[in-house]
Amino acid sequence: MTVRASNADVIEAVRSGMRIPIHHINIAARADLLSHLKDNLPESSHTSVDFLLTRSYWGDAPTYGLARNLALLLSVNYRALVMDDDILPHALTPPLPSRNLSFDHPDAREAVLYTSAADQQKHAVIADYNPSDNHAEVTGTVSGSGAQCQS
Repeated sequence: MTVRASNADVIEAVRSGMRIPIHHINIAARADLLSHLKDNLPESSHTSVDFLLTRSYWGDAPTYGLARNLALLLSVNYRALVMDDDILPHALTPPLPSRNLSFDHPDAREAVLYTSAADQQKHAVIADYNPSDNHAEVTGTVSGSGAQCQS
């Protein structure tokens, strides 16, 4: 199974449990959109379309933001929660106990450092909530309402 196919499978698996519409935009739909844009925009705009939406423009350079650009374009006049394939599927509890927010000198900072990703995974404690639930709860609300839901 390819990564892209598994992304579509994940969306399909969670779709029925969501109270909001959820869509996976596959490569074919993306290609259709790009063709439509280039067919309907002046040729002078094609470089801009490629810059914002295509990997080919960037060669071997990282393409951070292309998925977000596409999602923003597709969600015009809608509220959208954009979830790329590098999101965490679960929440981890903080390694240090939480303390009240305070302002202090730079030497008062605390950090937990691990020798490797495996070491971090060994100490990770998965929290008992799904971080996506909070996002889905406020998707489609105005900012003020969303802030009230979280407090």
